[in-house]
Amino acid sequence: MDALRAEAYACLVAGLSPDAATREPAEHRLSELDAAPEMSQVLMSLVADPHIDVPVRQMAAVLLRRYIEYHWSPHDEKFKAPEPAPEAKAFVRATLLQLLTDESKEIRSSVAYAIASIAENDWPEEWPNLFDSLVMTLRTSDPRAVHSVMCVLREFVIHVSEDQLPAVASTLFPQLYTVLVNDKTFDVRSRTHAVCVFNSLVDAIFQYQSHSKSFATHLLGPMLQQWMEAFHSILTQPDSETVDVGLRSSVVAACRTVSTSYPKLVIKYTHLYFPAIWGILVSLVEPFRRGELDDSEEVVDDDGSVFNQSNFIITIFDFVIAIAFTKSKALRSLVRDRLEELLHFAVLYCTITDEQVDTWASDVEVYIEECSPDSMTTSVRNMSVELLFTLEEQFSARTTLALANTVTRHVTEAFAARERGEADWWKTLEACISAAGRLHESLIEQAQMGKVQFDLSLFIRAVLLEACFIADQPFLQACALRVMGQYSVILPEELHERFINAIGGALQTDRPACVQVGGMYALFELKGSRPEATERLKPYASQLLQCITALAMQANESMMVMIVETVLALVSIDAEVTLALEAKIVPLAVAVFVRGCKDSDMAVTLVALFKDLAAIPGMQQSLQNRVVPTLISMLKSQTNQDLEAHVEVAIEILNCIVASYPAPLNEALLLEAYPALVQTVLASDNSM
Repeated sequence: MDALRAEAYACLVAGLSPDAATREPAEHRLSELDAAPEMSQVLMSLVADPHIDVPVRQMAAVLLRRYIEYHWSPHDEKFKAPEPAPEAKAFVRATLLQLLTDESKEIRSSVAYAIASIAENDWPEEWPNLFDSLVMTLRTSDPRAVHSVMCVLREFVIHVSEDQLPAVASTLFPQLYTVLVNDKTFDVRSRTHAVCVFNSLVDAIFQYQSHSKSFATHLLGPMLQQWMEAFHSILTQPDSETVDVGLRSSVVAACRTVSTSYPKLVIKYTHLYFPAIWGILVSLVEPFRRGELDDSEEVVDDDGSVFNQSNFIITIFDFVIAIAFTKSKALRSLVRDRLEELLHFAVLYCTITDEQVDTWASDVEVYIEECSPDSMTTSVRNMSVELLFTLEEQFSARTTLALANTVTRHVTEAFAARERGEADWWKTLEACISAAGRLHESLIEQAQMGKVQFDLSLFIRAVLLEACFIADQPFLQACALRVMGQYSVILPEELHERFINAIGGALQTDRPACVQVGGMYALFELKGSRPEATERLKPYASQLLQCITALAMQANESMMVMIVETVLALVSIDAEVTLALEAKIVPLAVAVFVRGCKDSDMAVTLVALFKDLAAIPGMQQSLQNRVVPTLISMLKSQTNQDLEAHVEVAIEILNCIVASYPAPLNEALLLEAYPALVQTVLASDNSM
């Protein structure tokens, strides 16, 4: 084993070289040595050797963790032979525990996660003393050792079984509390880990219902007050060496878990944490709006989690949303009784940040993704929207009334700020319009029923429609266009022409991309608002189609999807106009088809577009001349796997053209397209 150790050490040293000619052969050889039966012991001995440079030990620790992941247990899905011998495993387990107090933080961190990985397979059967060893280390009050154990426990408790949970939880809760409150002994990261482990244990107790509620009451009841008091202290302290945004975020997350899991137990302690969390939410709104939150001063936890002020706000919103959804009337009342204030702050937190302005202006793809109603992007703005939807779902008419009052208030403030010459006045107005768009159905319904005192007509005329023409604030204009489209279902007859003109102006090639996107969204909404909308758009069909096809010349992939969808919406408005513009529309559709059909949404839209075009009398000749040759060429390329998606779409498009073609079919379809189709089907190994 000495020779293997020497070779592994040499490869580790070479593997740290900046010279690729030295590094890459060493990395390759290390991957080969992975198959050596004694490799786990070799790596462990290198990690444990204090005479070796820390970077080399750290690299050995990384390889050991990888070795454990792939070779430790044949029960793992990723397992690859060989499995270490029992004595090798025993050596690794014992040595890892000794290294929890190593002087190097990097080594301790790697060791902690290696222990957690092994514990998932070996505890308690193969490693019966592990938990007791961890608890004994906790009781030593050695800050370095405790920090390492906390890293282990964060992973360890996730895999504790239902039968093991009572003993583990009852043993750990006092130790975790001791770490949390001793801020002069333990650093802020160790205390953050203590809260996270507490959170995981509480959640696990709730999930394992077979222990019954009496078990939770017996275990949590006696110590819940002291935990809530500790949480109150942390939430009300300013930033310092002992309290930071990471610790506070973890505390809010734990309050969420306790509140939603055991509302009856926690209700008498809400005065300790809910006002404190509410106060933080209120205190951060103005710094957030002014762009004074410095997210560059972030805290990175041992597991890679990133904490900053924006993420903290998101965590608070998640807490409020969870409280709103709980079945406890007493807890829900904490949100309900603050509904108008909460809507006020939710709208303010919808404010576009300077960072978003810069990002969206330079990358329309990001703008489309982050502003989509189905956006999966996590941001303060999107979490505010999620809160709006939650409040509407849970408190219905109360939420709509509160939103109406909030929008009225902030619109007034925005225009007053504009009069004062404040540069960011438009951000408040955009946030109001965005919020009113998100809940437009409720606002319209409640206002029409007289349940909400909100002048929809005035809002549409004086706010939405006017904002559609504020060209020097493109993000405000884009938002107004989109939301105006949502309210077009109640748009007065005399305002339709002005709104359509606003859309046409937005679709000009010299407008910012975000405004063009807003114009397209507005067009979708307007066309689908009422059955008679198609007739209203008919006089403008030619102008709008020409605007859209011109945009295609400069569009990226995300914009192109929207452009094709918009063309699809327009071609059915006036068949004569579409036929007159076929020289622009059909080549555009063909170009998009040739460019790529890997996007399933684009493929579906293209097929629908060609189907609508084929249904227009007089369009068949254009389709035969401009489309069919491309389809035939694509069908003949079926052996190219890169074109497989194209071929499937080509067959669907060809089907649309043939289905609409008047009998009898011409020679091009019969003698060229049909044979190519048959050969494609015969050569294909899928059902298409």
